[in-house]
Amino acid sequence: MIHKRVTEVVYAAIDEINRQRPVSDQLIKSENTLLTGSDAALDSLGLITFILSVEQKIQEHFHQPISLSDENIIQSNNGPLMSIGSLITYIAGEIGVKSG
Repeated sequence: MIHKRVTEVVYAAIDEINRQRPVSDQLIKSENTLLTGSDAALDSLGLITFILSVEQKIQEHFHQPISLSDENIIQSNNGPLMSIGSLITYIAGEIGVKSG
């Protein structure tokens, strides 16, 4: 249940980011969309903007702060920011721990 709600919130952040991007450069709402690495859908500025949007929307929806801009998270090659799916899984786990 939390995973589905987090997915909806992350996809809402994608919608927000896509409103600022050209149609040809839209971020795809898929758990397979890569956020980091050589095939990443976003450049570094786009990633930071996306992270901030997700953090804000998680706070608004779940009334829990979450920090995705931690240096260890950002620099991890196989971490939560690898793809949309890994981000959703990470956030759902964090919210579950804080709620439980």
